[in-house]
Amino acid sequence: MNIKATYLKLRRRAIKRYIKITQPKYLRYKADYWPDIYKENDTFFFKQYALKINQLSTLSYQNENINIIGSGPSVKNLDYKKFTGQNIFLNGAISLAYEHSLRIDALIIMDANFVYNRFDLIKRLKEKTKLILSLGALCAIAERDLKLIQGHDIYLFNQTAFDKNNKFSQNIDQHVVDGGTVMAIAIQIFSANLRHNMYLLGLDISNANEPRFYESQDRQEKSGLQKDYEDKILPFMTEASIQVKGNIFNCSPVSKLPFTIIPYSDIYE
Repeated sequence: MNIKATYLKLRRRAIKRYIKITQPKYLRYKADYWPDIYKENDTFFFKQYALKINQLSTLSYQNENINIIGSGPSVKNLDYKKFTGQNIFLNGAISLAYEHSLRIDALIIMDANFVYNRFDLIKRLKEKTKLILSLGALCAIAERDLKLIQGHDIYLFNQTAFDKNNKFSQNIDQHVVDGGTVMAIAIQIFSANLRHNMYLLGLDISNANEPRFYESQDRQEKSGLQKDYEDKILPFMTEASIQVKGNIFNCSPVSKLPFTIIPYSDIYE
């Protein structure tokens, strides 16, 4: 790790400690981006630089299938030559696009820690891409390379808690529901105007303690999928199967999620 990256991680750690001490619990989410990202008169700024942020509802993809590509080890067994439609990559799954020359329609990053630990994968984006980010991920990228933010189309999402009255967002520009996984974010965003089918790739969950397909044993990020399965992931996916109305399929043959909730498809095997 270079000196700049080490400094940025230590600085953000100090900011988080300060926020934890000085702010009430419900405001601690700001620790991932305060004080660098702020909003004035409907414009987001990184420090003194104005950022162009696009609305999620302006994403156009009505006439194609949607492939939401996660990082479960099962994605290694897919036939990439069969891929059709739009490819939405989640976090480190973007490495599949580099390895197999796949079309990149969007990259979604929820966790700033992914940026801290695997910024090398983000830097490899060559063509202008839709980056769909949390505020924490936006800040983490901007402080490492502001030109990267300025060179892509940026979309922001705001998460709210999952509960019995708030199971699935019908207004993605306002918020998306925390479904325990970044795939839940993608499902809500890309089901808003879905006209064809949505395929979930790498939704394994059962092997979440193993390295993601792009990781090694000595470079593995922690996963909360097993911990969040019962309280968030399972109820969210149950609701998603209702909201997407039979047009959503799970392409992981080893998924912990029952196929009675989201049916299995071998379309890319």
